Amino acid sequence: MSCAMSMSRPRSIFEVFPVELLAMIKAEIPISDLRTHVCLYKAALRFADLYEDDDEEDEFWQASCILSGIGFIEDEDAWTTWKSVAFECLDEDGFCKHPQCGGARLEANTRGMVKFMNLSAKPTMQELQEAILQCKNVEWVNHSPLLKHFCFGSPMARREHGHFHHLEVEEDTYLDHPDIKEDDPPEYQWKLHPIARRSFATFPVAKALHVFKPIADFGGDVENLYGVTMDDVVTRLHESIDRDVTSFPRGPECCRGIATSQDST
Repeated sequence: MSCAMSMSRPRSIFEVFPVELLAMIKAEIPISDLRTHVCLYKAALRFADLYEDDDEEDEFWQASCILSGIGFIEDEDAWTTWKSVAFECLDEDGFCKHPQCGGARLEANTRGMVKFMNLSAKPTMQELQEAILQCKNVEWVNHSPLLKHFCFGSPMARREHGHFHHLEVEEDTYLDHPDIKEDDPPEYQWKLHPIARRSFATFPVAKALHVFKPIADFGGDVENLYGVTMDDVVTRLHESIDRDVTSFPRGPECCRGIATSQDST
C-alpha cells in the first residue's frame, strides 16, 4: 500500500497544477529571461510539454537567446538549434559566479538589447525580427564590457604546454577577474564559458566589424550573419597575434624574449 502511494506521488508540485495555470505562469515570464525558461522547462514534464507543443518552438528559443544577447558562433554545427544553444549556456554556465558571466551577463545583455536596439521590455516576435534585420544598417555601436575581461596566454595552459607551444584559442584564452592569480583555476578557461563566448560583442548587434589595436599591428574583419559574438572577436584577434616570428642566432642575450615558434602571448 505504502509503495503504491509512493509511486503515485507527483515528482513535482507542478504536476498537480492544471495545465491552464502552468501556461499562465509561462506567459508571465519575459521571453528575454532565458535562464528562467530553461529552468522551468526542466522543472516538470508538463512544463516541457508546453514549450514543445508550441508550433513556433524554435522561433521562441531564438527570440529568447537573442534578447538575452546570445548568438551563434563561427563554424556552428549544421544540427545546432537555438534550443540546444539555450540549454548549453544554462547547463554549463547559467550559474557561473564570474561577475562578467552567468546570470549577471545575461541580464546585462538584455539591458543592452532593449536600450540600444530600441526594443520594448516585452517585444513581440515581429518587433524582434525587424530589429535584427536592421542590424546591417548599424553605423555606431556600444561594445560589450566583456571586451575588457578576456586575456590570452593562459598561465595554466602555458605551464602545461610550454610558453612557445601553439595553442588553440579555446585553450589559450581565459576570463579575467580582479582576484585572478598566476595559478589560475581551470574554471576560468574561455572554452568553459558559453555565455561569455556567445554574448554579442556590441549593442546594437552588428553583423560585421573591423577590430584592431591602434598601437599594435593586429586585428581584422569579423563577420557573423547572426550577429558578431565575443567568440568571433576573440578568435580573430588570436589569429592575428598567433603568428610565426624569427629569432636570430646571436646568443641568449640577443634572443631573450623572442619566440622561436608560434606565440600567442
